[in-house]
Amino acid sequence: FESLLACHEPGKKRNRISKMSKLEEATQYLKEVKLETKKVVYPKRRDTLVTTYAVLVFVLVLAVILAVFDWGLSVLTKMMINS
Repeated sequence: FESLLACHEPGKKRNRISKMSKLEEATQYLKEVKLETKKVVYPKRRDTLVTTYAVLVFVLVLAVILAVFDWGLSVLTKMMINS
């Protein structure tokens, strides 16, 4: 696909048959992976902790809401069965 070759020089067609050996291709790929991993920005410890706490609070609140809803439905069901 031509649209996927945006990173290559414009107007230059890429050969469908690679002139690199499989070993050279693998080596090139690993070099590119190494370069990309150097660009990764990991979150600070504080940011990770704050996000973790936010998720835990959200999960606990949602669990309480679902528990109350479940309890209410069970009470309603028992009332309907007993009447």
